[in-house]
Amino acid sequence: MEAQHIHNKLIFDSMNDVLDLFRPYGITGCPYPWKEEIKHYKIKPITEENYEDVLEMAKEKVLEWASYQCGLLYEKDEALSSNIMGKGAQFDEAYLA
Repeated sequence: MEAQHIHNKLIFDSMNDVLDLFRPYGITGCPYPWKEEIKHYKIKPITEENYEDVLEMAKEKVLEWASYQCGLLYEKDEALSSNIMGKGAQFDEAYLA
């Protein structure tokens, strides 16, 4: 049950991080009024018409991040018998010991 909770929190936090990228000014926030670059900045708000597209793009980004498998740790027996890492994967025996 705890593993399921951690997994759900990971997905929720990942979606939250991706959706931050779709905020009107991104993750940096609203620029100061005297900055020149805001004159050329186009804000595309999330509306009822495009929210499904935004959620689909966010889902694709989360799945892309998941494909990197960062932070994934294997036990020695599991790593050697698993096909997840691919056929030609090299493992450091000292690290897996």
